[in-house]
Amino acid sequence: IAKTNTHSQHVFAKEGATLFTIPSELEKKVAATLAPGTAPLDVAWFQLGAEVMPVFAQHLLDAERSPVLINKKTGDEYQLDVSRSVIMTQFHPALEKLAECDYGDVQKPDLSKGLKQIKPS
Repeated sequence: IAKTNTHSQHVFAKEGATLFTIPSELEKKVAATLAPGTAPLDVAWFQLGAEVMPVFAQHLLDAERSPVLINKKTGDEYQLDVSRSVIMTQFHPALEKLAECDYGDVQKPDLSKGLKQIKPS
């Protein structure tokens, strides 16, 4: 996320994201994807724990049911149609099942565990 994009940083933090220092080899690979002469982006990297997966699954299902986003400050409305995206067309039943799970507190992620180590409750 661009360091100047404080709103997105706030939204990510609300979902339990924490700042992350990427390994130097990844930073080099990211820089290699930029067009020649392009300055490196001043970005903040974030990480999320597996605990947030059910929350994101529910966000996608909610976006499908109500495909209008409303800017709370301006009242502007934006259409967001996710119904034909690959994740919705090919994984809809899995998203519904995932959204019903509880993988723990998103504000207290256990970053030593991945999806395979988390037992849904």
